Amino acid sequence: VNNRILGMYVGSEEGPANLELTRKAVPRLQNDDDTDYDSVTDVVMAETLDPSRTAEHVQAAFEDVIDSDGLDLKRVSDETVDGMLDTATNEDLGDVLKEQREHSRNFLNQAE
Repeated sequence: VNNRILGMYVGSEEGPANLELTRKAVPRLQNDDDTDYDSVTDVVMAETLDPSRTAEHVQAAFEDVIDSDGLDLKRVSDETVDGMLDTATNEDLGDVLKEQREHSRNFLNQAE
């Protein structure tokens, strides 16, 4: 399994459920001219799926659900997402989290 962040959204509602996205993305993969699936079963039973093609179809399914259900969600720009990911994976953040872990341990020890 390889997890990827395909996008970030903000709004006043929860986004579509994973099952709904899967149900919409699988037929898209089957009908994709760049894939070689004859049926939905072929997609579901495939040992691996092309990550780029799958990501593209999941993103499109997400956008379709937002539009069809009228959800109050707006996509965060790729530049903002990239900045957030850089911050989250930065070595400085790791140092801060290590220090925070020690403070948390001390707090828990005092509470016992």
